[in-house]
Amino acid sequence: MSDGKRGPNRQDVGASMATRIDRRTVLKGLGASGAVSLAGCTNPLGQGSNEALKIGFVVPTSGPFASAGETMTQSLEMATSRVEEQVAGRPVETFVRDSGTEAGTAVPKTNELIQSEDIDILIGGFSSSVILALQDVAKREELLYLPVGGGATSITGEKCNKYTFAAHSNGYQFAGAPVAAYENGLFDSLYVLAGDYSAGRATTNAVEQLLRDERDADVRGTSTFPLGNQDFSSQISDARESNADVCYFISAASDSIRFLQQARGAGLHNEMDLFFVFAGNLLANAVGSEALDGVYAGTHFYWEAEGSKEFSTAFREEYGQLPDWFTAPAFDASMEALTAVDTVGSASPDDLIQHLEGREFNWTRPATWRACDHRAIQPFYLLEGKSPSEKESESDYYNVLDSMGGEQIMRSCQDNNCDM
Repeated sequence: MSDGKRGPNRQDVGASMATRIDRRTVLKGLGASGAVSLAGCTNPLGQGSNEALKIGFVVPTSGPFASAGETMTQSLEMATSRVEEQVAGRPVETFVRDSGTEAGTAVPKTNELIQSEDIDILIGGFSSSVILALQDVAKREELLYLPVGGGATSITGEKCNKYTFAAHSNGYQFAGAPVAAYENGLFDSLYVLAGDYSAGRATTNAVEQLLRDERDADVRGTSTFPLGNQDFSSQISDARESNADVCYFISAASDSIRFLQQARGAGLHNEMDLFFVFAGNLLANAVGSEALDGVYAGTHFYWEAEGSKEFSTAFREEYGQLPDWFTAPAFDASMEALTAVDTVGSASPDDLIQHLEGREFNWTRPATWRACDHRAIQPFYLLEGKSPSEKESESDYYNVLDSMGGEQIMRSCQDNNCDM
């Protein structure tokens, strides 16, 4: 895969905006009956057509989440190879662009893909601010969008739209791991260190509601930090002064790595348990088993969990590493997009939406597209880091202690404020 086009029948990248809008307008009007005629090869976008299905993939390949963007791109590549680079008799072309983890970068890159490359489906995002901006673009262009990442509840809540299907968990689902830990008696009190951005705020709100308000847990306060924070000394001091049982850290990738290294350097792990909103092999490989010993974490994907081993084995054989919590939803989103077009027989957004709503899928773990808001209903696992002596293999970093899943860790359809 590259940043350019792939597959046969390359078209002029200077296709006009007017041509793109005309084609989408025609597609929208086809409806279910259009899918039948497409399958009969009477429409240039149907089965057997030589016109490529074009997928735009906008993810961070630079900045604080660059390592996540790299394996997410591998998920798209693997999904495309699974369908042999062809769906509904059409070749598949993929266009990867760097979001830079900034909406101001991601939106122009996406507009360029729409205007110059005439993409049919958009995937990616990672940070909530980028996803919220891209889903506005998708709504404007009537373009199916499957974000990867983004913990803000508003993505499929207050700011939802019918074109967006989110395979990643949101802040309420993130709270599934600390809820499971609290109900298993692992702590009575916690202090929250949260990234000062949409997902951090959403998860903090969820923890306060699900733990403090509904379960009477002792939430002793919150400190915030900016994305890409380099020095956590003041936040570590705040957590220490709270005398809580647990320090719950809400961010990911390089933020998690730096915080764990600095917290251990300051001896915080000797005074309270450390608990990460997300963890996987990216964190484990960076800090090692000794630093993970006794650390708690959540994840919506773990490579040894039920339903995940086949994908994990295939990904490791292909890329020499295990998939992580951000790799899995990228593969889910890619496979759902590709197989939806193959099943429906067209790239009509309305046809694809109708196919996906309420659909159960299990590419990397069991999940269902909730029809009311297009958020994936899925499990959330509680992990505990193993000591070096407990490890049975090089990648055996965690014990799965419990899981909390389904709609019990989601805002109800009635309370979600999603009006599509």
